[in-house]
Amino acid sequence: MELSSLILFMVSKMNGERSKNACLHILRGKRSGQTLQDVQYFNLKPFFSILTKLDAETYETQLHKLLAESYVKESDGRLYLTKTGLHKVNELDPCYFNGWDYRGNEIVFFNRLALAIQTISYFKEGIKSFMPIQTDREVQIFVKGMARHLPLENKEFPRKIAVELKKALQASGMNDKQKLILVSRLSGFSITGRTWDQLAEELQMSPLSIYLEFIEGLHRLLDVIHEDHAYPFLLQAADGVKSSLYLTESAYQTRRLFAKGMNAERIAAVRGLKMSTIEDHFVEMAINDKTFPLTDFVTSEQVNEVVLKVEELGTRRLRMLKQEFGELSYFQLRLILGSKLGGGK
Repeated sequence: MELSSLILFMVSKMNGERSKNACLHILRGKRSGQTLQDVQYFNLKPFFSILTKLDAETYETQLHKLLAESYVKESDGRLYLTKTGLHKVNELDPCYFNGWDYRGNEIVFFNRLALAIQTISYFKEGIKSFMPIQTDREVQIFVKGMARHLPLENKEFPRKIAVELKKALQASGMNDKQKLILVSRLSGFSITGRTWDQLAEELQMSPLSIYLEFIEGLHRLLDVIHEDHAYPFLLQAADGVKSSLYLTESAYQTRRLFAKGMNAERIAAVRGLKMSTIEDHFVEMAINDKTFPLTDFVTSEQVNEVVLKVEELGTRRLRMLKQEFGELSYFQLRLILGSKLGGGK
């Protein structure tokens, strides 16, 4: 799995509608109003936050690769798919990510799992003091909490956990390579997990490609764990990993004040934030809340006219829509797009 292929697919969805760094912001999981809208508008939820530490240099290298192969072309800071690129997109293997639900927390799950399995393996050998593979204090505290309720002294317990993990891996639908990567990253008594470089050499893949396979495998595994409660140990490790509130914390605070009857101007004053920030929060609310009172801001007729114009023009670019609807502010246009066209509806 190549990062350049993921970027190419994302470009095919936006195709000149956004700046060339829009894909980077989505992959990193940037919490800006624009990025959250882009994720919804262009059906790119699976890729949100799958590479939270992706650096700009690596991203640029992947873009240059696509440009050199004539899969995409750049104009005015925007990326467009070429005919060659379209052909390539149609040849891409399907991938399975669920970044919108996990938002980087799949790594938290794995770190908990790795430490829990290390703990179980050492207790199996009668060793209760060891150097933990995970140094993150929150992960250590969480696993200690788990351990209090686990029958670590039971000789059959390690085998039971091994069977549960094996069944979950099989049910997840991940490929053999992903299973190998995930299991190889685990450590236990007298066994040290392999590094990304070691796996890359063994599998003859780049460390970044190995990591993408790892993330996709974790997403598959987590979806199975949450859908089928037949994996109690794994479900414990996955506690709180899946997002239940799709608003950012700041937007959630704005929603609370709005629910109390405050308008945008009053909320901005109370919270000491710029009006543009509060507007971003309202757009975020319009995208994620089906009960959002859109007609408090625009009329039903305006909503219908904008939706029809978007379909007619085949674009969601605000500047073009603003030329068509001079009476509407950019904020009002963004609310309509978020509420009615979020997620490509």
